[in-house]
Amino acid sequence: MKKAIILGLSLVIMAAVLIGCQKKTEEIPIGSLDGSFANYAEGQELHCLAESQEKAQEIAGMYGIELVSFNEGVATFHTEGDPNEVIKMGVEKGYPPLELNQVMTIY
Repeated sequence: MKKAIILGLSLVIMAAVLIGCQKKTEEIPIGSLDGSFANYAEGQELHCLAESQEKAQEIAGMYGIELVSFNEGVATFHTEGDPNEVIKMGVEKGYPPLELNQVMTIY
């Protein structure tokens, strides 16, 4: 029973992450652009969906950030700069949208 609950919760969280990466640029919440989400995974600050590792690398090149990993269609990136500023710059330039790789705590 406990394993089923953990599995179900994991699937819900993964679905939320994947759906969040597919948002259109104009749907990005303003809070993610003004620095109010500072609780992100250090060294793996940004993520999005990508068709392939090559596409993920292309996105990294557009943004001038480092591709950290690519697994099952999810690309994870690192930036030395402010992740919120990277997202904002991508919105302004019309790049594929990135999301903060936020640390979430379940109480």
